[in-house]
Amino acid sequence: MGGNSGAGTNSAAGLLAGLGTCSAVVASPPYVVVNEVSTMATAFAIAGFASNATHVSSSGTTLALQGIANAFLAIPNLESLNSGVALATTPSGIGTSPQKTLNTLANVLAACVNSTGPSSSPCTTLFDNEASDGLPTETATAAIALAQNPGKAISTIYGLQVAGAPFQPSLTALPNDLTLSISYATSSLFRPNWVAVDKSGNVWISNGATSSALNNGSVMEMSPSGQLLSGSNGYNTGLNDPYRVAIDKSGNVWVLNDNSGSFNLVEFSSAGASLNNFSSGLSNQPEDFAFDASGNIWVPNFTGGTGPTQGSVMELNSSNGSAILSGITGGGIDGPIGLSIDIAGHVWVGNFYDGITEMTTSGSVVSGTNGIEGAGGGDEDEFTAIGLSGDVWAVGYEDGSVTELTSSGSIVGSGDNGGSNFYPNDVATDGAGNVWVTNSGQNSVPEWSPSGFPIGNTGGANGYTGPYMDDPNGLAIDGSGNVWVANLGATGTAGTVTEFIGAAVPIATPVVANLLSPYGTADVNRP
Repeated sequence: MGGNSGAGTNSAAGLLAGLGTCSAVVASPPYVVVNEVSTMATAFAIAGFASNATHVSSSGTTLALQGIANAFLAIPNLESLNSGVALATTPSGIGTSPQKTLNTLANVLAACVNSTGPSSSPCTTLFDNEASDGLPTETATAAIALAQNPGKAISTIYGLQVAGAPFQPSLTALPNDLTLSISYATSSLFRPNWVAVDKSGNVWISNGATSSALNNGSVMEMSPSGQLLSGSNGYNTGLNDPYRVAIDKSGNVWVLNDNSGSFNLVEFSSAGASLNNFSSGLSNQPEDFAFDASGNIWVPNFTGGTGPTQGSVMELNSSNGSAILSGITGGGIDGPIGLSIDIAGHVWVGNFYDGITEMTTSGSVVSGTNGIEGAGGGDEDEFTAIGLSGDVWAVGYEDGSVTELTSSGSIVGSGDNGGSNFYPNDVATDGAGNVWVTNSGQNSVPEWSPSGFPIGNTGGANGYTGPYMDDPNGLAIDGSGNVWVANLGATGTAGTVTEFIGAAVPIATPVVANLLSPYGTADVNRP
């Protein structure tokens, strides 16, 4: 903090470099360049744990300690610590780093650092526009505030760069937003569609089959630093065309698989070893699944049934695949697609044809004979997520809707995103209850506050964008606050997975951990 930048002593100068755990630093002290690039890279990586530059911390729970340690792993993917240079490619070789965006943000800080001091125009403009809980007084805290609000005052912040800015190459046109995102691409990721995060922060990606070969699907495992842990072929025992993936309370990974119209659930250990393969009762096009606090599996079956409604919900024993409850209908169940479970043990089902159904884990419908109608712009609700205080969020792809309900089932608000080409595929909530949605129509990820107020850039692409995003489908938030998005569309010969660094508030992972002690005291929990 402070120092002489060449224009005199500048108390507004604050710089950071993130080194990781103290034990690693003491054991092998690195040579480190501390500059504006290292400051912005560190600010984004630790944004979920920082209130300002000198207060960066977590709780002492196991998942929190894992989450903050993993957060620092993003920094070497963004910049070289021993040179302070923004990277174009991650060390693993499969990630494209946001070099130009990072350099641009570093140039914004440099405009203040190289000025006459805190009352200079570059400093006051930066601090005024990045004020959150209080007005920043130095550039490191301003960098953290910017990382926490990357869709705020984009044009003004971008315009702070001066001619001959020191860090190049940089952006030459106003960006959609100021997020830092890494795009991972490899021939092994030929059709990534859904993602889940385990307790170690590893990301599991279901890799669907290609159209030319229907028996080559897999589930891929990626480390928090973006390295493939599952090898080039992934884990593929029992898989043909996998789609949904989720992780149980023991850390085992489950994948919903389509075998040319015959469906099964395949279980892998956290090391990728094949454990179980269940198919009984899964003949009516299951679309999703979730684990309750007891470890049982809840599955919505899209087809089946008679009369004006179709589909059903079933509960399976995860140890042997036997049905605990089977063929639950009524309560508005009509083409069920998405399913989530809250802390009270209630199961929330999004129906493609007609609203939302709420039931207890005993199978009793509590949302009335016809369910919760009127949810969604056209009564269509698909995938669901649980937010703060048990509120429920649902998205509908066909009608472009996002709906919020209270834990008692009352509709708080419903509608589309206010723009054309809004086709939401998936929804997740972070540790502050903010709502994240994949928008396949505009290759973006919109974010809303728990009250439904848009966060970030709501113009243009209606959400955050990243390089090589193409038909974003599934998303998941990890314990470091990173947002992971699987892109179904292919870029060249490889599919992509996008990681938005530090964009969200950290959450306890896997999702079922939010139902269990010590995290089960609220529906969405920071680790």
